[in-house]
Amino acid sequence: MLAVRKTARGVGNIEVQDVPEPRPGPGQVVIEVNSSGICGTDLHIYLDEFETHRRVMAAAWRCWSFALEVLG
Repeated sequence: MLAVRKTARGVGNIEVQDVPEPRPGPGQVVIEVNSSGICGTDLHIYLDEFETHRRVMAAAWRCWSFALEVLG
């Protein structure tokens, strides 16, 4: 599946990457994203104005429209 990811600190450094399909554990779900938007936090992350404890952001663009696909 495709994911938009911040790959390194600094302005930009955003890539569309092919990542493994997730498998849900007990009490978790997998969703199918139908559409996605950019929120203000994503813009700050892109501009490297947002401090995070994670070295690489797992996935950006969190304003979604989705359907439940798999229940763990």
